[in-house]
Amino acid sequence: MLTSSDTLHNYYQYCLPALNISSSQLKSYHGVLFCKKLYVASQAIGIYRYLYPEARIIWDKIANFYRDYNKNSHLEDKRKIFISRSGIPKRTLLNQSELEAFFTQLGLYICHPEELTLPQQVALFANADHVACPYGSGMFNVLFAQKPVSLLVIGSDPHFFTHFPYYDDRFEISAYLEHYPPFSTSPTQSAYDMDWAISDMANCKAAIEDWLFSAGK
Repeated sequence: MLTSSDTLHNYYQYCLPALNISSSQLKSYHGVLFCKKLYVASQAIGIYRYLYPEARIIWDKIANFYRDYNKNSHLEDKRKIFISRSGIPKRTLLNQSELEAFFTQLGLYICHPEELTLPQQVALFANADHVACPYGSGMFNVLFAQKPVSLLVIGSDPHFFTHFPYYDDRFEISAYLEHYPPFSTSPTQSAYDMDWAISDMANCKAAIEDWLFSAGK
């Protein structure tokens, strides 16, 4: 297996053992290299366009490899999860602290994925049965789920249904949507980075309770 760098990101160092690939199988080359036969990996996901079926096989192998990683830790029994974006500097949910306090009251674990190692993240979501999150990249974590999981996405428009076309029948997807555009105090800020807020928090909380308790707590 060829690489273009002498140093691999931690992500690869964690994933390769799960795929039964050792570091001794990796060779780094700089410059021109002639090959009789070369296999080049394709992009697994094309937003709005496609998901390679083989990608699910890879995610499942990684999930099963690390599924028990969190045993005997504070993450072991966390089955109901809220993915927080409070540490992310763009597309801020302005009243997220109130939302997080409500999820905590309901018994969900407030997860900051950026504070966990990759094995911790994989194990956490491989064992989850309920996952809630504001619209964003944190949703990708549920792809490691190894059993049916109920996913609640909170956002400002229904865009995520087409943005993330790769969910399969392993997921039961619900949504609470604020039907108004995000806003910004900066005229140069792109729509993708704009802050937003939940305007009717009471209605949102009622929707959350309905989502959580409809399948049983």
